[in-house]
Amino acid sequence: METAENPYESPANNSVVEPLADGRFYKRDILIACLPFVPILACYSHYVLASIWLGHWARPMLDDPKYISDTLVPFYQTTMLLLVAFPLFDLVSVIAPFTAMRANLPMERRGILALVAVANSVISFCILRWDPLFVLEWLMD
Repeated sequence: METAENPYESPANNSVVEPLADGRFYKRDILIACLPFVPILACYSHYVLASIWLGHWARPMLDDPKYISDTLVPFYQTTMLLLVAFPLFDLVSVIAPFTAMRANLPMERRGILALVAVANSVISFCILRWDPLFVLEWLMD
């Protein structure tokens, strides 16, 4: 005889992961906290690839990133899309520790992850603002 399921009973969720007992974080939590660095890595990797393709370091106002090579155009478009999504990456990295999927983490770990995410957001914004190699100036050319 089959037993009827209670519709009000929470389903058995075998995918819930218990928090690590020794205070460590999951790799995915650290990766989410480091999301703001993705556009920076894309910018500088595109800069290095274009410099390799050109044979010299790319120069603002002289080497236009859109017309260096047809093979680099998709990479350029992806880099620009990631730069446009930079605020979204910041928002996701700061809010992610407090979402329902992280409900199994203790509050102090969520707080630490949120602080790391905010620090990463500020650091990545400062790096983009400082732009030591004028990569953004070259990309926005």
